[in-house]
Amino acid sequence: MKKLIFLSLFWFALSPLLHAESLLKLDYSKRLDGDAKDWLIAEDWTFQAGAKSIKPLFQEGKLIIIAKEEQLGQLVKRVNLENAKTLIIKWGVNKFPKNASWDNSVEREAIMVSVSFGKEIHGSGVLFLPSLPRFIGFFLGETEKEGQAYKGRYYKKSADYYCLPCGNKATEEVTTEVDLEDYYKKSFGTGPMPYISSLSLEFDTRDTGPSEAFIRSIEIIAKDSISK
Repeated sequence: MKKLIFLSLFWFALSPLLHAESLLKLDYSKRLDGDAKDWLIAEDWTFQAGAKSIKPLFQEGKLIIIAKEEQLGQLVKRVNLENAKTLIIKWGVNKFPKNASWDNSVEREAIMVSVSFGKEIHGSGVLFLPSLPRFIGFFLGETEKEGQAYKGRYYKKSADYYCLPCGNKATEEVTTEVDLEDYYKKSFGTGPMPYISSLSLEFDTRDTGPSEAFIRSIEIIAKDSISK
């Protein structure tokens, strides 16, 4: 009888996880080793700026992104995800850009996952950069303060950046789990969170040095998807 009660309680605790609805799952854990660029392009990733010259690859179940010195680029995937709640990233950095520090105005990173919200666009603050929807970037850093909202040089009113988690060691794989609604309210505090309109993978090694990062998976889970 006690065993039956224990199993029932265990199943009750586990069942919400089993019923979570995944709006988007990018899982590279079973990809064969080799060049990843053509595959990513076929999956609707657009290579922009310095990303056009990188050679991403699959290795040991991970997407590897290697940036040379003085490179800034991003891979962008357009999406239309309503009812999003949680972002989960399994990732890490093999080599951090030397002396990168958002606290010391060296706003550089080996990897950042940015989430854009809705279609309403906001100015960058300068003429040479386009207006964009609000967005939040999550990155891995060695020295930054976890949970602090950092501002970049541009898009000061429509973008925040968070190191989550911080103090990571090279080659360490970590999991970042984000309540998107909470972070949207923390950053912008205006009305309900819009739908997610794009994801981007970014790197910036200007004024620092080369970097290498990896992503095992990215998943976005819907709210109200837990079985009651």
